[in-house]
Amino acid sequence: MARDNEPFTDIDAIYKNIDILVLPTQMKESLPIPILEAMSREILVISNRTEAIIDFIEKEKTGFILESGNADDICMLFDNILSNYPSFEIILKKAKETVVKYELNKMLEEYKYLYKII
Repeated sequence: MARDNEPFTDIDAIYKNIDILVLPTQMKESLPIPILEAMSREILVISNRTEAIIDFIEKEKTGFILESGNADDICMLFDNILSNYPSFEIILKKAKETVVKYELNKMLEEYKYLYKII
């Protein structure tokens, strides 16, 4: 653990203490790294709908999408997730499978292929 005023630098140690990652954002992110990192570690992800995020999170198949900023809707989603969390193993596995195609080595191979055919 970090001491007062020291940043956390061990990402794996941080993710080991997370069961659910909630990342509400209004930014138009091109590649949501925290979401990919969590999915690769089989951590349940909840985020709101943005163009980049829906490329990775398929609603209730690889994670959960917040459809609105309505507090009651968000509370209902959390209640559902917390009540049924142990049964989400399939979602966690599918999320990890989704992220595998974005691993560095796979992407480098795809770029090499693209450069060869250009």
